[in-house]
Order: sequence, then structure tokens, then C-alpha cells
Amino acid sequence: MNLCDNKLTESYFKASSYEEILSALMDLMQHRLNLSSIAIYELHKENYRVKISRGFSSFYIKNFSREKKDSTINEIVNSNSIIEIENEKEIVENNPQYSVFFPLIVKKDVMGFIYMGRNKEFEKSEKDFFKNMAIIAAYILRASKLEESSKKLNIFDEMTNAYNINYFYLRLNEALHKLEKMDKPFSLFYIKYRYFMKIKKIYGSSQINESFKKIVETVKNNIRNVDNIFRYHHDGFVVIFENHIEKDEDNIINKLEKELDFVFEKMNIKADIDKALLNIKSKFKLDELINLMEDAIYKSERTGKTVIIEE
Repeated sequence: MNLCDNKLTESYFKASSYEEILSALMDLMQHRLNLSSIAIYELHKENYRVKISRGFSSFYIKNFSREKKDSTINEIVNSNSIIEIENEKEIVENNPQYSVFFPLIVKKDVMGFIYMGRNKEFEKSEKDFFKNMAIIAAYILRASKLEESSKKLNIFDEMTNAYNINYFYLRLNEALHKLEKMDKPFSLFYIKYRYFMKIKKIYGSSQINESFKKIVETVKNNIRNVDNIFRYHHDGFVVIFENHIEKDEDNIINKLEKELDFVFEKMNIKADIDKALLNIKSKFKLDELINLMEDAIYKSERTGKTVIIEE
């Protein structure tokens, strides 16, 4: 076992996600085969996009998209063997002299394809190694997709036991529907760590994760049974209040703010928490309301105060 294999093994045991395992696998292939670039392209709905790569620019990764019916890609994914294309310009950035592709398929389920490229012709043993690694990558990608699907079925955030973001979007849609059909206004209370990554580096993941649990526990103890808290992305939470909170009836919010301040003081965490209360009485589309939430929390970040929005 050489140094690259040792690094792959070490990365495998340290990995906390399938993407990190894929990343380690790609590093192994790139170093062992002396590649100028390598990439996994994933089928997402009806388009292929770059999932993970080495040697591609961030601009290329962000903007690459090919339809499922693309003739060159169809040739790759419908093949049962390695396809080698010289001077491939359509799919590969920087155009190495030799480009090699292999489909990523598990039980006839097409998930994408993998590419490697360099300016020196590939030997048969190198292609065989690439093919074996590609098969492993296909199963990792499959496992990742199955995990993602199972998470969508789960409505709870595993770490905090708050509801997760997928369920938040579902319940927010329900609230908007009730507002439109039954004229039932509602409120949202959005709380978010300011400069989250900086705070995480200062206090460490363990203490910040513990603070998340305390936030959820504190909020649950201070809201009604009909109200719910949701994990929102990696650095915030949103509470959906079933009934609209009037300006002169916001005792719940005032109490919550005091209790949350106490949580951070007790944990000895000196961090700014941005807060926004949105009282929703007008009709919105889901994406419009999400944008309004983000605008409100950004305003809280700029002013250092709880922002109250009446819409």
C-alpha cells in the first residue's frame, strides 16, 4: 500500500459524508494516474451537472449543464465500457489531449458518469484501475442518493430534534394556503447566528452544536403547542406561529429574546444573534416570503436590533 492508498484509508475513516469519501477517491485517482483533471458528473432531474472535480474552475462547475438527451453524454452512459475521446471540448474544461469517460450505473439506475484527462495516452492497466474506482464511485453516489431520499421522508433535524427545513417549506406552504383561502394570518420568528463560521471556529463545533440544542429546548418551552420550531439551513431556526402576533401582544417574543440571551450567557458564548419577526397578513408566493425573511434578517444584521415586518 503506497502513500496515496494510506491517505484514502485515513480520509475514509475521517469522512462524515459520502461526498468526502468521493473526494478522497478522486484524490487517489488524480495522484496515482497523474491526471490534469478529473470529475464526477451527476444526473439531477433532466440535466447533468458537475458533482465534484479536480482541475476545473469554480466558474465552469457552476455554469456547466447538459441535457439528459445530449448525444455525446448518451454515448457515454449507454456504454458498458470505457470511452476515450481525444480533444473533448464540449464536456471538459481546459481540453486535455486524452479524455476518458465511464458511466456511473447501479442496477440500471443511471446516476451520471466520471471523467479523467491528461496530455499523455492512458495504458490499459491505468484504464482498468480507473474503471474499478469508477464502479466504487457509482455505489458511493448511489448510497448518497438513498440517504438524501430517506432524509426527505424524515421531518426532524437529527441533531436538535427541531423539525427540518423540508418540513418547514411544507408547513409554510400550508400557512400561506390558509391565509389565501381562510384569511388566517400568521407570524414567523427567524433567529440566526451572525458570522456563523467565525463563531464556530472560535468555540468549536461541539459547543455550537450544544447551543443549537439549547436554543430548540428554550424555544419549545416558551411557545404554545400549536406553534413549531424548524431548523433553517446550518445557522438558524424559524418559528411558525399559527396566529398573527400583534405589536401589543408580543410577550412571547420578548420572553424568548430574554431566555435566549440567558442561554448564551450561561454557555459563555459571546455571539450576536440576528432576529426578525414577520407578521404575515398579505398573500405571498413561497419564494417571495423566503426572500422577505432573508431581507429582514439582513436588516437585523446591519442594525443589531430585532426587525419587525408587517406585511
